[in-house]
Amino acid sequence: MKNRNQILILSALLALAAVPFPAMGKTITAGSYREALENPSPGPAQTPVETEAAEEQSRQPSEQTMRFLVPDETSRHHVGKYAEPIFRVKTEKPQLALSFDAGADPGAAGTIMDILEKHQISSTFFLTGDWMDQNPETTKEIVRRGHEIGNHSVSHPSFPALTREQMDDQIQRTHQKALELTGQNMCLFRFPYGDYSREAIDAVTGNGYFPIQWSVDSIDWRNEGRQIILDRVLNHKNLGSGSIILMHLAAAYTPSALEELIVNLKDRGYEIVPVSQLIYEKNYHMDYAGNQIPEIEYKGNEDGV
Repeated sequence: MKNRNQILILSALLALAAVPFPAMGKTITAGSYREALENPSPGPAQTPVETEAAEEQSRQPSEQTMRFLVPDETSRHHVGKYAEPIFRVKTEKPQLALSFDAGADPGAAGTIMDILEKHQISSTFFLTGDWMDQNPETTKEIVRRGHEIGNHSVSHPSFPALTREQMDDQIQRTHQKALELTGQNMCLFRFPYGDYSREAIDAVTGNGYFPIQWSVDSIDWRNEGRQIILDRVLNHKNLGSGSIILMHLAAAYTPSALEELIVNLKDRGYEIVPVSQLIYEKNYHMDYAGNQIPEIEYKGNEDGV
């Protein structure tokens, strides 16, 4: 029954959610554009069983990809009349994630990766399409060295100010760029400036992505100094299991603060994992504070209330 429902949902999306994808020169749906990116040549239509098998295969880890997730109807982001991205994960595991945003400046990506490698940590790098265009070899190196990349749009616009078509374009073109450069399927999206709306979240999930924010902001972009970064993160009220920490590749003091930050987090008993390993893929809902809560604890209705 679950498979039949998924097929019906996919059929409805194919009929109602068709959007133009200029990079491919044809019309595809928001929910199926990954398949079009990976299989651009015309071919016989896949049956629902073949499509499901292909999607399952794409989720298997390989040397080129981290954990590839796909949200489905059990991924609940609507909370009443609102919608929330994932700020933090409710978990008993002593795990948290370090994430790095990249805009235009290549920053100290190499140094940051050296520090992460020294401590045997895989992390998540949210890259814009413009950044990948300007730094193609660094983009490849991020994946080659065992990290995952997330979608941060093409040009870093505020998503609530865009139309749905513009949102889809920003998401899909960046996805295609990453796939061409690295072979890695991205499944995580971070809103530029952290700006989002219910419509923006629907665009992200409709394109097969999980919307990811952060619960601990280093505010390292202010370039106030190494110790200020350390104090702000390590003493943050939201630091704990399930936290997502935000840092930036181009921030002046992030490289000098990073090693001590990692050592302190490990000394406190935390395992640092990529965001895709921290979040739940299915059967969860969001609360008004942006906590991702597994469905086993879910007591509300479909609107999360």
